[in-house]
Parts: sequence; structure tokens; C-alpha cells
Amino acid sequence: MTGFFAQYTTTIQKYRSISLYLFIICLYVLAALCYDLFPVTPYNEATADILQPPSKFHLLGTDDLGMDIFSQLLYGTKISLLVGVSCGIFAAAGGSIIGIFAGYKGKKADSAVLSLIEILNSIPELPFMIVLAAVMGADIKNVIFAICLISWVMPARTVRSKAVKIKQQKYVAFAEKYGAGFFYIFRKHLLPEIYPVIAVGFIKIVNRAVIAEASLAFLGLSDPTAKSWGIVLNRALEFENIFLTDYWKWWLVSPVVCLLIFVLSIAGIAREIEKKSV
Repeated sequence: MTGFFAQYTTTIQKYRSISLYLFIICLYVLAALCYDLFPVTPYNEATADILQPPSKFHLLGTDDLGMDIFSQLLYGTKISLLVGVSCGIFAAAGGSIIGIFAGYKGKKADSAVLSLIEILNSIPELPFMIVLAAVMGADIKNVIFAICLISWVMPARTVRSKAVKIKQQKYVAFAEKYGAGFFYIFRKHLLPEIYPVIAVGFIKIVNRAVIAEASLAFLGLSDPTAKSWGIVLNRALEFENIFLTDYWKWWLVSPVVCLLIFVLSIAGIAREIEKKSV
């Protein structure tokens, strides 16, 4: 029993530094999943309360159309998490598969993947995504595709490097000598070693995707009806002379703080996982 409590205490201390970040992210997820349960004015419903400061009726005030900003940010959380998680899954999974294949097979496959990675690394990410989003149209699916097309490079490069190191280990050579195929080696040797790298890559891509979506939305290259955090920012800054009024205090600051807390929390989780996996 004493040993159990000692082990439990050690585990709590080990992950205590990440608990605050996880708690914050859980709040965002709860807001996204339970948006319809919040007793707020619908995010797309205009009211007569135009440009009202925060009050008990509108927690973060209203915009120039009388729309509740708190409600818009809640709905924007759903959009941001949808984009972030979708990009994280597709880009991290796709990039990891490509990286494992290139690192393990080597030769022509490795050279081809490395050449493609170098080409994409030489292209500025944001301008590239802006061009893609502008060509394909302002739609959330197109934004996700544009972000994934550039984001798979990071996990592919990291996983490939890890796969090359694992392939050089003696136990992998022995397994190959005794007839083990690629899928057996992947399941028994590659995946257990590479999984933490994939997890960190997924978290980082979620972070980058949320920032990229907010940037594209801010530039007017995302679905204007989606009401993401970037759209709210775009609408606030389009208001004439907003900094000469008090409106910026609730209309402009609130989405910036919402985005900043999310990004810093995700970055903190990724950093702590990297520390634990070293």
C-alpha cells in the first residue's frame, strides 16, 4: 500500500506542471462541445443592443450589429478546434507515415521525400497558404486542406530522422535477418519509439493550424459565416476608428486573449511532453 501511494505521488508530481495547461484546454473543449447548452444569444443573431459594454446580459459586450461577442467566441472555439484537430490528425498521421517510410526504406524513397521537404521548407508558409486559400475559395474545408498541405513537413522530417536511428539498431537488424517484415518491425520497434514524437508533432500542428486559420480568417480568406476568432478580429478592426472609442476594450481584446491563452496552453503541453519523452 505504501509503495502504491509513493508511486501515485510521484506520478502526480511528474505531471503537475502539465495539469494547468490540460485544464485550460479542457475548458475550451467543453465550450466547443457544449455551445448549444450555454444560455447566450445565438452567435449570428443581431439585436438592438449595439456596441454595448460587458454586462450581465452580454458578458463580453456586443459588436456594431448587436451580436453577442461572448457567443461568437464560444462558437469560434468550435471552429478553431475543428480546424486544429483535423489538421493535426491528417498532417501528423500523413507526415509520420511518409517519414517512417522514407527513413526505413532509404535510398530513392528517402531522397525523394527529402527533396520534397526541402522544396516546401523553402516556401514561406503564410503566403503559400494565402495563395492556396485565395485560389480554392473561402471555405473551412479548403482552409484545412491548405494548412495540411504545408504542415505535414514538420512531423515527416522529425519522424524520418528518428526512423533512421532506430533502423541502425542491432535488434532491428537481427529481426530483419530472421525474416521480420516491415509491418512487424513497425509495430514492435518503430511505433513504440516514434509515438511520443508523433504526439508532440500532432500537438504542435494543432497550435500552428489554429494560428494559421485565425490569420487567414483575419485576412478575409476563410468562411465569413463561421465566426472564428480571426473573423471576430477582422470585424473589429474593420470598424472605423475603433481605437478612438472604448469599443476595442471588449470587442478587440477578448478574441486576442482567447487565442493567446489557447496557443500558450497548447505550447506548454507540447513542451512538457517533450521534456518527459527525452
